[in-house]
Amino acid sequence: MKNFLFFFFLPIFLLANQKNQELCITNIEKINDKYIITFNDAIVVKDIKVIKAKDKYEIYLPFYITDNGKKYQQVSILDKNLYKKILDAVIYDKVEKNYIRNNPKFRINKFYENEFSDSKIKVFASVIFGESLEIECKILQTKYGLLIIWPSKKENNSWISIIDFRSQKYKEKIERELLSRYKVHIIEFGK
Repeated sequence: MKNFLFFFFLPIFLLANQKNQELCITNIEKINDKYIITFNDAIVVKDIKVIKAKDKYEIYLPFYITDNGKKYQQVSILDKNLYKKILDAVIYDKVEKNYIRNNPKFRINKFYENEFSDSKIKVFASVIFGESLEIECKILQTKYGLLIIWPSKKENNSWISIIDFRSQKYKEKIERELLSRYKVHIIEFGK
């Protein structure tokens, strides 16, 4: 009987857990030709463009261009279902109301040391949310200590954040994990 119950409830648990992982679009706002999209009432991504070319819509996510013209993607969509959800939200003004209200699971993906040892930027990293949205970040050494820098853009001689977290607690949890990984990296490689 125990085995029956286990195999009966396991798929339900796995499905609920998968739904728990899934990113949902909970708010959308348009300012001029760009969108601000909130995922799971937790992660806010600004500067998203959706452009219709011929009969097809394309999503353009925030990127950074260096002084020498090299382009770096700051936000990436890893899942075609999320891509479709974003298009539906923009085209049909469709946000999700029935979803499990909790912060999406995350994991550190990219994590590599800056090759220029005298730079304030110590590590280039990325965090994947709900296995479908990847956001780049950096670990900086400042006179006050280590700091996580999330994507931003320069506008009128000041920096404007492109990524915001609705919950300071959630943001701190992510940043603690990044800093912990950095400290382990320092111990392992003795730098």
